[in-house]
Amino acid sequence: MIRAFVIVGLAWAGIASAQNVQTSQGAVELTEMVSGLDTPWAVDILPDNSFLVTERDGDLLHVRDGVKQRVRGVPKVAANGQGGLLDVTIARDFAQTREIFLTFAKRQFRKAGTSLAVARLSEDGDRLTKVRVIFEAVPGGRTGKQIAACFSALQDAGSQTAAIHKMPNQCRFLASRLKG
Repeated sequence: MIRAFVIVGLAWAGIASAQNVQTSQGAVELTEMVSGLDTPWAVDILPDNSFLVTERDGDLLHVRDGVKQRVRGVPKVAANGQGGLLDVTIARDFAQTREIFLTFAKRQFRKAGTSLAVARLSEDGDRLTKVRVIFEAVPGGRTGKQIAACFSALQDAGSQTAAIHKMPNQCRFLASRLKG
């Protein structure tokens, strides 16, 4: 739920101060947490209340107290149309592992396919290490349309799941592989 409010706050990044907005669920107070984002796509909150934001063109930002810092070591993305750096999810055991998951469009010979990577975020939040792609939808597409992905850590036995839009066969395969 808090993730939804942060995303709404990022979408309204032009708001200079706290402002109440009426929604179908009631009033929501929006407060700018960071400015100057370029096509923000997803956000997740770290245990210390700082947060990570993906930008479609391939930047992962670590935001603490309104100050954004570019994270180095992000996989190269195919930023075209709806493709690029997509979702970011903090591992449930982040406090012990420092692992995060990223979904992104990965370049394939004249095409791009949705991929899922796991990496470790440094203690200071400025770089990723041990980056490895754990899933790649092959073959990809040429248009850059309908490339979308989200990733979620489930509560049962640490299993993971992914929803990869427009790739139902690969999504079913991934879900079955990750569930064991």
